[in-house]
Amino acid sequence: ADMDAQTQASFASLALVAKVNDVISRVDSMSEQLTALDAQLAAQLPAPAVRSQVKQAIETLKKFRDEELARPLPGLGYRQYPRLREDVQSLAGYLGRGVRAPNDGEVARMKDLTALVDQAVAKVNGIIARDIAAINEGMKSSPRVAVDLIK
Repeated sequence: ADMDAQTQASFASLALVAKVNDVISRVDSMSEQLTALDAQLAAQLPAPAVRSQVKQAIETLKKFRDEELARPLPGLGYRQYPRLREDVQSLAGYLGRGVRAPNDGEVARMKDLTALVDQAVAKVNGIIARDIAAINEGMKSSPRVAVDLIK
Protein backbone atom coordinates (compact mmCIF):
# COMPACT_ATOMS: atom_id res chain seq x y z
CA ALA A 1 0.00 0.00 0.00
CA ASP A 2 2.89 2.35 0.83
CA MET A 3 4.57 1.63 -2.48
CA ASP A 4 1.33 2.22 -4.37
CA ALA A 5 0.75 5.53 -2.57
CA GLN A 6 4.35 6.56 -3.25
CA THR A 7 4.10 5.59 -6.91
CA GLN A 8 0.89 7.57 -7.39
CA ALA A 9 2.33 10.62 -5.63
CA SER A 10 5.56 10.36 -7.62
CA PHE A 11 3.70 10.22 -10.93
CA ALA A 12 1.56 13.18 -9.90
CA SER A 13 4.62 15.21 -8.93
CA LEU A 14 6.36 14.35 -12.20
CA ALA A 15 3.28 15.48 -14.11
CA LEU A 16 3.46 18.74 -12.16
CA VAL A 17 7.16 19.11 -13.07
CA ALA A 18 6.27 18.59 -16.74
CA LYS A 19 3.51 21.20 -16.52
CA VAL A 20 5.85 23.78 -14.97
CA ASN A 21 8.48 23.04 -17.59
CA ASP A 22 5.83 23.56 -20.30
CA VAL A 23 4.90 26.93 -18.80
CA ILE A 24 8.55 27.98 -18.70
CA SER A 25 9.08 26.75 -22.26
CA ARG A 26 6.11 28.81 -23.48
CA VAL A 27 7.34 31.90 -21.67
CA ASP A 28 10.84 31.45 -23.13
CA SER A 29 9.44 30.90 -26.63
CA MET A 30 7.25 34.00 -26.43
CA SER A 31 10.16 36.05 -25.07
CA GLU A 32 12.45 34.96 -27.90
CA GLN A 33 9.82 35.67 -30.55
CA LEU A 34 8.98 39.06 -29.06
CA THR A 35 12.65 40.03 -28.77
CA ALA A 36 13.21 39.16 -32.44
CA LEU A 37 10.05 41.06 -33.39
CA ASP A 38 11.19 44.08 -31.38
CA ALA A 39 14.49 44.11 -33.27
CA GLN A 40 12.60 44.06 -36.58
CA LEU A 41 10.27 46.84 -35.46
CA ALA A 42 13.16 48.96 -34.19
CA ALA A 43 14.67 48.92 -37.68
CA GLN A 44 11.54 50.44 -39.18
CA LEU A 45 11.31 54.22 -39.34
CA PRO A 46 9.11 55.38 -37.84
CA ALA A 47 8.71 52.51 -35.40
CA PRO A 48 5.20 51.04 -35.52
CA ALA A 49 2.88 51.80 -32.63
CA VAL A 50 2.71 48.10 -31.76
CA ARG A 51 6.35 48.24 -30.63
CA SER A 52 5.36 49.64 -27.23
CA GLN A 53 3.06 46.63 -26.72
CA VAL A 54 5.89 44.31 -27.69
CA LYS A 55 8.27 45.93 -25.20
CA GLN A 56 5.63 45.75 -22.46
CA ALA A 57 4.95 42.07 -23.18
CA ILE A 58 8.69 41.28 -23.03
CA GLU A 59 8.94 43.00 -19.66
CA THR A 60 5.84 41.22 -18.34
CA LEU A 61 7.20 37.82 -19.38
CA LYS A 62 10.66 38.49 -17.94
CA LYS A 63 9.22 39.59 -14.60
CA PHE A 64 6.88 36.58 -14.46
CA ARG A 65 9.68 34.13 -15.27
CA ASP A 66 12.25 35.63 -12.90
CA GLU A 67 9.97 36.35 -9.95
CA GLU A 68 7.61 33.38 -10.05
CA LEU A 69 8.72 30.55 -12.31
CA ALA A 70 12.48 29.96 -12.10
CA ARG A 71 15.59 31.42 -10.54
CA PRO A 72 16.84 34.15 -12.87
CA LEU A 73 20.57 33.70 -12.42
CA PRO A 74 21.87 30.15 -12.81
CA GLY A 75 24.67 29.17 -10.48
CA LEU A 76 23.65 31.29 -7.50
CA GLY A 77 21.68 28.41 -6.00
CA TYR A 78 21.03 28.96 -2.32
CA ARG A 79 21.55 32.72 -2.60
CA GLN A 80 18.18 33.06 -4.29
CA TYR A 81 14.89 31.85 -2.90
CA PRO A 82 13.38 28.98 -4.88
CA ARG A 83 10.72 29.71 -7.46
CA LEU A 84 7.92 27.44 -8.60
CA ARG A 85 10.10 25.15 -10.73
CA GLU A 86 12.55 24.50 -7.90
CA ASP A 87 9.76 23.90 -5.38
CA VAL A 88 8.05 21.35 -7.62
CA GLN A 89 11.34 19.60 -8.43
CA SER A 90 12.23 19.39 -4.73
CA LEU A 91 8.89 17.83 -3.88
CA ALA A 92 9.26 15.30 -6.70
CA GLY A 93 12.68 14.39 -5.32
CA TYR A 94 11.37 13.93 -1.78
CA LEU A 95 8.55 11.69 -2.94
CA GLY A 96 10.93 9.41 -4.80
CA ARG A 97 13.18 8.70 -1.83
CA GLY A 98 12.85 5.43 0.02
CA VAL A 99 9.82 3.19 0.04
CA ARG A 100 7.12 4.98 1.97
CA ALA A 101 3.79 6.63 1.55
CA PRO A 102 3.87 10.43 1.29
CA ASN A 103 3.52 12.12 4.66
CA ASP A 104 0.84 14.70 5.49
CA GLY A 105 3.19 17.61 4.82
CA GLU A 106 4.08 16.31 1.37
CA VAL A 107 0.43 15.76 0.50
CA ALA A 108 -0.42 19.29 1.64
CA ARG A 109 2.53 20.74 -0.29
CA MET A 110 1.45 18.86 -3.41
CA LYS A 111 -2.00 20.45 -3.17
CA ASP A 112 -0.47 23.91 -2.67
CA LEU A 113 1.95 23.50 -5.57
CA THR A 114 -0.79 22.14 -7.82
CA ALA A 115 -2.81 25.30 -7.16
CA LEU A 116 0.25 27.49 -7.83
CA VAL A 117 0.99 25.68 -11.09
CA ASP A 118 -2.63 26.09 -12.17
CA GLN A 119 -2.34 29.82 -11.40
CA ALA A 120 0.86 30.01 -13.49
CA VAL A 121 -0.90 28.28 -16.39
CA ALA A 122 -3.80 30.72 -16.10
CA LYS A 123 -1.39 33.65 -16.04
CA VAL A 124 0.44 32.47 -19.17
CA ASN A 125 -2.85 31.83 -20.93
CA GLY A 126 -3.96 35.33 -19.93
CA ILE A 127 -0.79 36.85 -21.38
CA ILE A 128 -1.36 34.88 -24.60
CA ALA A 129 -5.04 35.82 -24.82
CA ARG A 130 -4.52 39.48 -23.92
CA ASP A 131 -1.03 40.74 -24.76
CA ILE A 132 0.01 38.41 -27.57
CA ALA A 133 -3.43 38.61 -29.19
CA ALA A 134 -3.26 42.42 -29.07
CA ILE A 135 0.19 42.40 -30.69
CA ASN A 136 -0.95 40.01 -33.40
CA GLU A 137 -4.07 42.12 -33.93
CA GLY A 138 -1.88 45.23 -34.26
CA MET A 139 0.04 43.43 -36.98
CA LYS A 140 -2.98 42.05 -38.83
CA SER A 141 -1.19 41.61 -42.10
CA SER A 142 1.42 39.28 -40.60
CA PRO A 143 0.93 37.86 -37.10
CA ARG A 144 4.36 37.31 -35.63
CA VAL A 145 4.02 35.53 -32.29
CA ALA A 146 2.91 31.93 -32.59
CA VAL A 147 1.93 30.24 -29.36
CA ASP A 148 -0.98 28.10 -28.20
CA LEU A 149 -2.77 28.16 -24.87
CA ILE A 150 -1.69 25.59 -22.30
CA LYS A 151 -4.29 22.96 -21.50
